[in-house]
Amino acid sequence: MIARIFPPVSPSADPLEISLPLSKSISIRRLMLDALAGVVTPEADVADCGDTAVVRRALALSGSERSVDVDGCGAAMRFLTAYFACLEGVTTRLIGNHRLCERPVGSLVEALRRLGADIKYSGREGFPPLLIKGRKLSGGAVTLPGDVSSQYVSALMMIAPMLSERLIINVVPPVVSRPYILMTAGMISRYGALCRIEKPETSGMRIIIDPSCLAAPAVGLKEPDWTAASYWYETAALTGRSLVLPEMPAESLQGDAALTDYFYQISLARNYNTVLELNLDGTPDLAPTLAATCCGLDVPFRFVGLAALRIKESDRLTALCRELGRLGFDVEPAGDGAMIYTGVRSEQELPVRIATYGDHRMAMAMAPLAVLSPGLEIEDPEVVGKSYPGFWSDLRSAGYEVNIEERWQ
Repeated sequence: MIARIFPPVSPSADPLEISLPLSKSISIRRLMLDALAGVVTPEADVADCGDTAVVRRALALSGSERSVDVDGCGAAMRFLTAYFACLEGVTTRLIGNHRLCERPVGSLVEALRRLGADIKYSGREGFPPLLIKGRKLSGGAVTLPGDVSSQYVSALMMIAPMLSERLIINVVPPVVSRPYILMTAGMISRYGALCRIEKPETSGMRIIIDPSCLAAPAVGLKEPDWTAASYWYETAALTGRSLVLPEMPAESLQGDAALTDYFYQISLARNYNTVLELNLDGTPDLAPTLAATCCGLDVPFRFVGLAALRIKESDRLTALCRELGRLGFDVEPAGDGAMIYTGVRSEQELPVRIATYGDHRMAMAMAPLAVLSPGLEIEDPEVVGKSYPGFWSDLRSAGYEVNIEERWQ
């Protein structure tokens, strides 16, 4: 399948107004916490996308022996590993697609084993698939690396109230995606967990959570998705339109709300003809959007803090450089976690075809660049269903022509 995209025929003076999907990150955590609290999450209160469907199906299973396929959802793999490890009397085989089985879970498994978990690898050591025999877990102190995935930390935080003793999580610096850990802390506190974070603004973290009985809050947590909002900030910037996003909260649990400041910095760099320098270690999911926007606006940049992109749905750092290169942009990786655009662009023959590597964020970040490359082709456009099934429909409402074809041309 392929999507062929053409830019708006004529500029519009009307504001670009998009109703965003709910936050996938908040939704998945809510599903997990509601399950731990023994309540059913209303369907209307969580994002309607592939990843939340995976988690909902897994949590709805019954029986003492279960087989759970999370496909390509990394959050589901990590969160459910912890969840099933403390589900007494239940044996679970947890599997995923080929790419997911290349994404490490060893640090999380080792930490859970220290708490008494019975988890075995069914294949390569340190990677899914997993065989988990649920049992009552103890507490104590564990140490996790902070530079691989914040989801390891969040997975332990969500089950911590169910443990028999206090849990202390020492997160070794540097800590990537710190805002997602703070999101989890805020959410479990709303469910009644006793959570304390020491030194949250320094390089390392120490998280202390006491056993407690979780109870769903009277008003469920839900917000529009700030990461999804980034694609419309990009589209508005590339087409010169103003942007209206209804119901976006003034204060958000989501770290990606920082995109408003990032786009302000893009405008400054463009106006003053300077190189944009950003550290994205707290907001790595915004890297594809920011890189595509800067390239589209001819703003040279240097982004750092991107090492965690290597273990996303794709090796997102390499994929970004390669696919932006297909559009003629001279974007290169620099060191282990940096990406540089020099401002140099070469002409390319049309149409340009973009590979998505099974990565929803690659598809959505690259699509608005059709303003520079009419007829831009996006492979496997259905990957957007992972987080934003309505993306192509919304892109059409923004004036783009989107033709999705079943056969390769």
